[in-house]
Amino acid sequence: ISAAFSPDGKYVLTRCWNKAKVWDSEAGTCLHTLEVSPSWFFYSAAFSPDGKYVLMRSSDGKARVWDADNGTSLMTVSL
Repeated sequence: ISAAFSPDGKYVLTRCWNKAKVWDSEAGTCLHTLEVSPSWFFYSAAFSPDGKYVLMRSSDGKARVWDADNGTSLMTVSL
């Protein structure tokens, strides 16, 4: 389990096994749940320097990028 604030403090990112959640840091509400298959898990998760994106590396050998504002999956790259 890990957690990180976005650079502007607007969001909190939590990660556990195959799910990550983006939270509104002021309201404490979950905005988005980002998931991969239950067979895989996230090794790491971080915000981009501008806080607009979430990048996660998973055990299936891929990195995924999501939009932090709306939770949309933007890109998957094989490592």
